[in-house]
Amino acid sequence: MKFMIQLLVGFSGSIVVIGICELIYKIFGNERIGRHILSGLSTVGRYTLGIYVVQTFMIERTLTEYVKWNEVFISSAFTDFVFIPLIGSVMCFVCYYVVRLTQPIKIINILFYGGQK
Repeated sequence: MKFMIQLLVGFSGSIVVIGICELIYKIFGNERIGRHILSGLSTVGRYTLGIYVVQTFMIERTLTEYVKWNEVFISSAFTDFVFIPLIGSVMCFVCYYVVRLTQPIKIINILFYGGQK
């Protein structure tokens, strides 16, 4: 039952993100600034597999080893709505640049990012 709830929450989150992207496109798609923002986001979107792999190493393996979240006392509302999205956004762009820097290395590109030989 717990798995089904997690699956439903994950699916709902994906649908919300897709809906927000569609809304942003409808609002800003025809404007010059909007096209620039959407172009930048689509560039980052091309590297999603690499970002996911690098985030797995950085957040789940390294960051949790050195930062003990249980020892940091912050209100749950601040943590849920400000702190965690901020960390996620920063880590996404850090991982994007790590992927861009390591992608030219042939073996890393093939093994971690699904690149062609």
